[in-house]
Amino acid sequence: MDSSPLNALTRAINDRLTRRRLGRIAWAGALTAAAMSLTAEPDTEAKRRIRGEHNIRGKKAIMCFEGETVRVPRKKRTKWLRHGATRGKCESACVPSCPPGSCDIDDGCGGSCPGCAAGSICAGSVCQACTITCDTTSGPCGAELELALLTGGNIYLCPGSYQGPFSPTANANLYGAGSGDDESVDTILTSGKSTQTIVVTEAVQVLFSGLRITDGGPQPYGGNVFISSSSANVTVANSVVTNGLAGYGAAFYIDGGTLAIQDCEIIGNAATTNGAGLFVTEVTGVPSVTITNTTFSDNTADSDGAAIYTEAGTTSLTGSTIRSNTAVNNGGGIYCANGTVNLAADVAITQNTAMTGTGGGIYEQAGTVNVNGATVSNNSPDQCDPNIC
Repeated sequence: MDSSPLNALTRAINDRLTRRRLGRIAWAGALTAAAMSLTAEPDTEAKRRIRGEHNIRGKKAIMCFEGETVRVPRKKRTKWLRHGATRGKCESACVPSCPPGSCDIDDGCGGSCPGCAAGSICAGSVCQACTITCDTTSGPCGAELELALLTGGNIYLCPGSYQGPFSPTANANLYGAGSGDDESVDTILTSGKSTQTIVVTEAVQVLFSGLRITDGGPQPYGGNVFISSSSANVTVANSVVTNGLAGYGAAFYIDGGTLAIQDCEIIGNAATTNGAGLFVTEVTGVPSVTITNTTFSDNTADSDGAAIYTEAGTTSLTGSTIRSNTAVNNGGGIYCANGTVNLAADVAITQNTAMTGTGGGIYEQAGTVNVNGATVSNNSPDQCDPNIC
């Protein structure tokens, strides 16, 4: 029998088997490659994305909702997704938001909106163009401000040192650039240590804000701010009142009308008699004083009531601190000769001294002090006299 046909058949069968083996091997290789691609280590971005989309911590899932990363119960993920949440942490950075012309407000990202351009100041969180600037090349500033207070309205003072006295005769709102002691960036009102700095004797409504009021006196009555009008309504806000010198009321003297002191520091004033920080009496009318979020500190009186001395009207304090004031005789903090003093529970009277007398914190003579749970502590030689605390 001829072996050629048999050999040809054998070769054909072997070729077919070889092709099948090769096919199987190729298929197995493809499967192996695919499997390896699935198990291969993804790049860093992919890893971060996968973990972000499936970030489960115990019974909580991390999701992004309305720009904030939140942890929600795992069982409620679907509900959160339906309401617009996405899987994983929020990725977008906070974009500050500052309305045009705004200042001294939160930008929405934990910071503050930028300040105002040169020639303008921040008043009520809005940049306002200065109506008065201080040009020392032509002499001391102040004359233009005194004229503006005769007609009133809104007055915006650029930084500088303005020498008074300043006596408003019309309703006015006076805004400064800041209460620090640097005249290149702050607005300073001063009398040049010759008379009162601010004098209010008319029936006017005036606001002084964002100022440093300083160097008033020496005068018998009133150093920095003198108010003598039964119809005056005066507000001093966001300001520092310092370095006043007077017999009575080195920082503030009021004998009628209404006075509001808000978010201020009354510091380092000296009375040669009573009431270095505030002296309240009755001459032109019954006075009313409201003090909010204000600190009286390091004021001295050669007699009584280093921070506050009252002999008429009503004086009310809220959210304020009377600290480290010194009277030679009585009432290192408050001396109430007459009238009424109301303290809110968030008032603190501490570390004040009556050197040779009593009532390191509060001295009540013939008036009434309503403590109302205010903190009176660490005063010397005692907290109150008589025992009202």
